[in-house]
Amino acid sequence: MIMILTEQSLIGLPFAGHKQGRSTNLFKQIVECKICQKKLQLKNLKAHITMVHDKVKPFKCELCGKMFGTRFLVREHMESHKVG
Repeated sequence: MIMILTEQSLIGLPFAGHKQGRSTNLFKQIVECKICQKKLQLKNLKAHITMVHDKVKPFKCELCGKMFGTRFLVREHMESHKVG
């Protein structure tokens, strides 16, 4: 089953079992982004919307100033500055 959720629909979700110490798999559920229909884990939906659709890129390469959505992408990009 694929749930279609947006960032707004995450507000107020019940996390049954959380207070009793039981782990829930809610954030491992596969959901579909309402904007682009990409399927991803619920735990990644907010970051996906922020980086892809809102185009927020808070991480900057210290060498050239290029901006990225994640630290991982900056580190990957830094490899392009290394010589031989």
